[in-house]
Order: sequence, then structure tokens, then C-alpha cells
Amino acid sequence: MGVEKDVFITSFNFWPVWWLERAYPGLESGFSYSPTFSTNFFAQGLMESSFMGKIVGSTSTNMSLNMFDDDTVERVHKKGLAIGAWTVFSQDSKWLGDAIPPEKELEIIKDLTHRGIDYFITDDPVRLREFLANY
Repeated sequence: MGVEKDVFITSFNFWPVWWLERAYPGLESGFSYSPTFSTNFFAQGLMESSFMGKIVGSTSTNMSLNMFDDDTVERVHKKGLAIGAWTVFSQDSKWLGDAIPPEKELEIIKDLTHRGIDYFITDDPVRLREFLANY
């Protein structure tokens, strides 16, 4: 469709990322992490390592909104990756693990913005844009 320069792809699964990068060289890509996957630090480290960079050309990573520690954004940036948070203003919070109260979600968004997060993945882009513009 000719949109390769305008999009990036992410997946929880290694193989779709690997395949798409081979089918569309130069495509921006990365891996997604959920609360259940975060317990596998070996796999997470491997996917973000320079070794995997030779196999998969990841340029980003994204994590569930409730997975961020105080230094997550800085740590990922030091690896040369962009980082995003999902899913802001989710219509189905079951994927987040523990539900996040709405007021806490707004505080997390503000905090991650101050820390220099690169992007948010959201079910409600209009609401997110308005919130970021007015805070």
C-alpha cells in the first residue's frame, strides 16, 4: 500500500516482526510487553539486545501502562529504542492486568510525558490529544 514510511509495527510475537521486516526492509518495528510477559526478563532482554538487533531490526518497544518503573523510559532510551505505553484510555482493561483507576491513569500519563515517553497507544486518540493539550 506504500505506507511503510508512515507506520511502525509492534507485536507480542517475535515471528510477525521478523517476517514483516524481511518483507518490507526498513520498516520501523518493535516488541510489545504485557504484565504476563514482563516476568520473563531473559526473553525481554534478548529481544532488546544488540544480538536481536542483528536478527530483528527493532527500533521501538512498548509496554502496558502499568509496567513502568521510575527509570524504564531512560533505560530503554539508552538502548537506542523508542518507547510507548499501551493502552491509554482502554475500552477493555483486561489486558492491563490490574485495573488502573481513571485518576491514577491520568497521573501515569503525566509522569511518563515528563520522563520523555515517545508515544502512547490509545483506544481514544481524541481524548488523549485533548488531555495532553490541556495539561
